[in-house]
Amino acid sequence: MPFRKFYRKKLNSYLEIADDEGFMQLLWAANALQADAEHAAAPHLNYSYPKIAVTTDLTDRSFIYKWELETLANEALATPNRTRRKHDRIRTLNTESYNAVVSMANVLRKLENAEDEHGLKDRAVLREMARIANRQFDWQRGYFNVPQFYRNAFVYGQGTCADYFKAEHGITINQLSLIGYCIYITLTENPVFRRFTNMGAVGIGPTDLERALAVIARPILVMRALAAEERSMGYYTAYRPSVLRRFPCIIFGDGNNRIRAPLPQLILERVTGGVFYDVVGGGGAVRRDYGRRFEEYCIKYLRAMLPELDWREEVKCRARGGEMSTPDILLVEGAGVGLAVECKATRMGYSAKFGEGELDERGFDEIIKAVFQLWRFF
Repeated sequence: MPFRKFYRKKLNSYLEIADDEGFMQLLWAANALQADAEHAAAPHLNYSYPKIAVTTDLTDRSFIYKWELETLANEALATPNRTRRKHDRIRTLNTESYNAVVSMANVLRKLENAEDEHGLKDRAVLREMARIANRQFDWQRGYFNVPQFYRNAFVYGQGTCADYFKAEHGITINQLSLIGYCIYITLTENPVFRRFTNMGAVGIGPTDLERALAVIARPILVMRALAAEERSMGYYTAYRPSVLRRFPCIIFGDGNNRIRAPLPQLILERVTGGVFYDVVGGGGAVRRDYGRRFEEYCIKYLRAMLPELDWREEVKCRARGGEMSTPDILLVEGAGVGLAVECKATRMGYSAKFGEGELDERGFDEIIKAVFQLWRFF
């Protein structure tokens, strides 16, 4: 516990004197430097950083993990700014210093280690491994790929689900994906996206842009209030909710003209997989719609990738006590079943992924149901 307090105080000593907009640009530059965009990051780091820092290799000792940058961004939003004086001079964080990010990342790791040392005394290590996987694996796989866009457009961008989204937000899911992609591309090369940018060349009008920003962006003061509320819960710094998952873009300026994203990759997550959270509240008809679509996607995928195998969709069959359904997908081998697949389109909530409880948490229900359905079938 004393070590946790020491490193928490040390991390706060950096965050308290950081200018909001400058700090988000610093994180953006550190991310770009290690994402094949050194040319874009260098001017905003004053061309002063060790050459060994220019790497995209996750295993390199100089690599700052993206999930650590996400945590630093959230902690900065949740930490009140405080002016400090030293020798009659106001102290502020140098937001053009790559070494400042390195120092904070090192302190964050020590803080997380101190918290783990305390927590693991009373916790099962396998449960901790699940939380680590949920924090890291998506970042390791990456968000910028065709399957990410196709899968979510197929599942959420059609039928009842798509109609519900448009009624709620005034744009289609495909429009949101296009606008999110364009903003992402802009922010991989530049730290700022101007709100009133003319996007007519790609068929995006100002009204559609505003509606998309209403989904993915919030002003800095709103983001600070959200972060202060949501990150007040939980003992572990690493596993507190990330407001950047809901709103990856932050709006700055008196005219709300400057849009920044410390981690532009999260824009892609928000306009693809993150659409789930926009539609999950649409009621049973919407949930059944995207559930059926996910099953359809899965069998189409398996048939495309492994066409030589015999994949079968769900059918009704007789069982004791009446009729029942087979699992969603069956791999038929001769007269038998080689593989049975249950598809569940529900995404786990925060507490299921990062909470400190056990399997009775909400979010495991669908997995438990799937296991039971498979057991009953066999």
